[in-house]
Amino acid sequence: MDSLAEETKKRLDTNTTIKFDVSTVFEDVFNEERKEWQIVAFMDYYELIEKLIDRKI
Repeated sequence: MDSLAEETKKRLDTNTTIKFDVSTVFEDVFNEERKEWQIVAFMDYYELIEKLIDRKI
């Protein structure tokens, strides 16, 4: 049977691992989404420039 200290350490290690995994996955997903947002923002900006050129503003 584990002592209270050993049991606590196991639980903390497990919680830390879960927290790390979740934050790593979230960060990866966020970075992928951010790349897509940047592409969309660039395309929107490009379309705006085209419209301004067409209007000769």
